[in-house]
Amino acid sequence: MVPVKQNYNFTRYNNKMNSRSLKALLNQENNLQIWHNKAKLLKDIEYFWCTLLIPAWRDHNYIAGLENGELTVAVTHHSVLAKIKQLEPSLQAQVKDRFPDILSLKFKMVVTQPEKIRTPPPNQTLSSNTLAHFEETHSKIKTGPVAEALQRLLRHHKKNNIKN
Repeated sequence: MVPVKQNYNFTRYNNKMNSRSLKALLNQENNLQIWHNKAKLLKDIEYFWCTLLIPAWRDHNYIAGLENGELTVAVTHHSVLAKIKQLEPSLQAQVKDRFPDILSLKFKMVVTQPEKIRTPPPNQTLSSNTLAHFEETHSKIKTGPVAEALQRLLRHHKKNNIKN
């Protein structure tokens, strides 16, 4: 087998490609560093924000973003939003002391999906024998809250048995 001699001169082309590639890589690295720093800052802010709030409010808000010195806090419950807005001046002062680059706070209500409403199971009818036992027990019990509850139960189930 005879070795094939390749006399291609890619040095000029490679220098241009390497220069462009290097600039692109440096630009990407710079962007990644900026994103990393912003993510770290947001994590620090979120941790600090949670220390400012009482535990009951912590699950109802989160840091939504930081743009041009304005910290946006998303709140998922209207009453928590109202209370946080009342405390805004003191919260802003504490945040500004810890993070001087944050100039203002902005609160945003975030609508979440309502919880699925559970429909109650259909009423069950009681047999006439069971109703008779309840009536017998009701007649033996003295007046009081238990007797009244049994009376309501009997009235309810007699009405349902008539409908069915």
